[in-house]
Amino acid sequence: MKKLILAKGVLAASLFCCMSLGNTACVNRIDEEPEVEIKEGTIPITFSIKMEKANTKVTNTTFEKGDRMGLFATTSSGSIKGKRYIDNLVLEYTEGSTLVAKKTVFYPEGDVPLDFISYHPYQTEGVATGTSVLPVSVQTDQSNEKNRAQSDFLVAKAQGITNKTKSVTLEFQHKLSKLAISLTPDASNSANDLLKANPRIIATGLKTSADYNLEDGTFSNLAGTQDIIASGEWNVKDNKLTGKEFIIIPQTINDGKQSFIMEWNGRIYSCAIPDVEMNSSTQCTINISAMQSNSNVLSSFAGKIKEWSSLPPIDTDNMEDYTAIHISALSFSLSNVYRIYHEGVPVAEVCREYLKSASLTSRAIIAYPVDENEKTDLSNGIILQLADRNDTICGGKISWNTDDYGFTYTKGKSTGIDKLYIDNNHKLLLEKPENAIKVNVACYTLRDIRKGVSTEYPIVKIGAQYWMGGELHATTYRDGTPLKKQIDLGTDKAGYYKPDK
Repeated sequence: MKKLILAKGVLAASLFCCMSLGNTACVNRIDEEPEVEIKEGTIPITFSIKMEKANTKVTNTTFEKGDRMGLFATTSSGSIKGKRYIDNLVLEYTEGSTLVAKKTVFYPEGDVPLDFISYHPYQTEGVATGTSVLPVSVQTDQSNEKNRAQSDFLVAKAQGITNKTKSVTLEFQHKLSKLAISLTPDASNSANDLLKANPRIIATGLKTSADYNLEDGTFSNLAGTQDIIASGEWNVKDNKLTGKEFIIIPQTINDGKQSFIMEWNGRIYSCAIPDVEMNSSTQCTINISAMQSNSNVLSSFAGKIKEWSSLPPIDTDNMEDYTAIHISALSFSLSNVYRIYHEGVPVAEVCREYLKSASLTSRAIIAYPVDENEKTDLSNGIILQLADRNDTICGGKISWNTDDYGFTYTKGKSTGIDKLYIDNNHKLLLEKPENAIKVNVACYTLRDIRKGVSTEYPIVKIGAQYWMGGELHATTYRDGTPLKKQIDLGTDKAGYYKPDK
């Protein structure tokens, strides 16, 4: 046991905000490499997570609703320092053990092996071009539940993935360290006396930020020495107080400059943190002998270091896609709009809508090109099917006027259209061209995430406008502020109405 000299002092805590979260992600396709030709992929990647418990990852289990991760992918012959197949794609954990991707991504074609790297919590800036280093920090006020969750940095890797018929497992590992506190009372006090006093404890002198290399798993450039407020709540176990913890950057503690400061019954006590080597994924229990005295002396020693348990895996499910867009395969059950992707970028839309004018009134399925800015070109629609007409007018052109929401219609000549193709200039064609590109079709919905709960709503196209095709199911604003429940419909107050049945 190492005895420590304590000094009375003033408890000061400074707050430091470290992680910046965002809503955007960039998804790019790798250019051709010298020995591996990468062609467009046709299998979309979806993400899910298996979980056994609903506790937070700080307590060794799984993600919480609303947690976001970043995902990178490169070819196995490539490097995250170079071209990236997926660049900092944001995933959000929601209800139902799912991870919701902010943007659709696809596998490359063939047996090109991919290396996946994912990290948590998500950072908008991600990893700069030409480097594999990600800046990492811990929150200094970890008593806040959200801050505590955001202080746990995790990384998962899956390398050399070529078999797309099996799910890709990403097993997250803790990359930071954890100090757990145990308070042992002296003979004049009991653990329940300590619990009633509810001592407040902080750690000082520890490095709070560093650079993490996603490729080799090392930390560098440790900096920052802000005070850290412990997370958790005290509880009694074996006549000791346990439950307080600190998430810290892995570091060597051996220079006597790191200490715990504790407020106990209106007094301030401090003790040096024992010499200990804190590595990634490890937890060390610090046992402190708590004795109230005029000398303000507490003693402590380092307990057993144990491995931090890993998180449950993330699996990848696959489904097949194709070159031709088969109209009969589109059920429109989840939305009246589909988006057609090439290399992960939308190039066309297929909409089920209603047309009404002096020249044409019918339910219709119409394809529209999508420009490089991901804006639908409503002036160049192709009518694929007309549900209420039996004459040979499919394949006609429709152009919407955004001023009065009317349309100009040019009659087609096709007797029936069951497939649509897109060439390498992103032109929509009814006959298969020699330069037809391979495409991926995904239902286009409005995705609303509130308090970690994801709800998807269908989209309905009416004229030149896009509308939500279902009632909004929300009892809070997006920031979590509750909406007031209204008794009657038709009031002019903001709120929500839920019928009794």
